[in-house]
Amino acid sequence: LPLVLDFRDIYEQDPYMYPRKGAAGLLRRMQIGMRNRIIGHATAVTTVSEWHKNLLGTYNKNTHRIFNGFDSEVFYPRTNAEKLSTFVIGYTGSVSPTNCEGSRNPDILFEAIQRLSSEGIIEPKKFVLRFYTDDVSINYLNSTAERYGIADYVEIYHWVVANDVPAVLDCCCILLVLVAACNTNGVMTTKIFEYLAMGRTTICVPNSDGPVAKLISDAKAGKSFDNSNELYHYLVEKYNEWQINGHIECHTNMDYVAHFSRQKQAKEFVKIFNQAILKKIHPKEL
Repeated sequence: LPLVLDFRDIYEQDPYMYPRKGAAGLLRRMQIGMRNRIIGHATAVTTVSEWHKNLLGTYNKNTHRIFNGFDSEVFYPRTNAEKLSTFVIGYTGSVSPTNCEGSRNPDILFEAIQRLSSEGIIEPKKFVLRFYTDDVSINYLNSTAERYGIADYVEIYHWVVANDVPAVLDCCCILLVLVAACNTNGVMTTKIFEYLAMGRTTICVPNSDGPVAKLISDAKAGKSFDNSNELYHYLVEKYNEWQINGHIECHTNMDYVAHFSRQKQAKEFVKIFNQAILKKIHPKEL
C-alpha cells in the first residue's frame, strides 16, 4: 500500500524543546533515526514549511510543503459598520516563556506601550493590549505588565472556544503575533494564517526576519519589528489613525491569502494521494 507521511512538529525545529543529553537525548536520537528510515520508505511526505521540507527532503525527494492554513468558512474579513470605541491590540494563543534568548515574549511591545504611556500619547481604556491565553501565560503576562508599569493597559482572558475566535479578532484594530525565530526553525503558527484571513493589520515581534515576517510582508498585512523604537513610532501612527477614523485601514492582498485556505490545501493533498497511488500501482507510467 502507498504510504504518505505528514509532519507538523519535529525535534530539529526547536533545540530547546527536548533534552539532548541523558536518557532523553538517547531516545531523541533513536526516534530521529527511526523516523528518517521510515521517511525513506514512504511514497510521499508532506510538511508545513519550506524549512521542514528541505530537512525532510534529504531522506525522501518526494516531499511537499503544505502550510497549516485557515478555514475560509470560519475566517474571513467582516465589515464593521460602527467605529471601534477602543484601540485594541489582540493576541490569541500561549505566551511560552523560556530561559533562552529569542523566546516568544512581548517585551518589545511592552516597552513601546510604556513609552507611549509615559509621554501621554495613550491612556487606559482607550488603548488596550488584550490576550486570550492559558494559566501559565496569564501569570507570566501579569508579572511582566507590572514590571513595565502598564498593567492598566493589559486585559487577559482565558481561552475562548474555536467558534468565538473570529468575533474576538474582529474587535481588534491590530492583531499580534509573537514568534521565537531566534531559536526555532520553520515554525509558522496557525494563527498567522487566521489573522491574515480576517483582513486585519498584523504586527509580528520580536523578530523582523523569518518565515512569519515574510508572510506578513508578502501579504501586505502589516509589519514585523525587532526593536521597541520602530514599533513605538508605528503604534503612534496607527493610534492617530484610529483617533481620526475609528478604525485602521488594512490593504491585505486577499488573493494572495486565499492560497492558504484549507479548502485549496485539501485539493493539494488529494493530488499527492492520487500520485502516490499511481506510483505504487503503475510505477512505470510516472
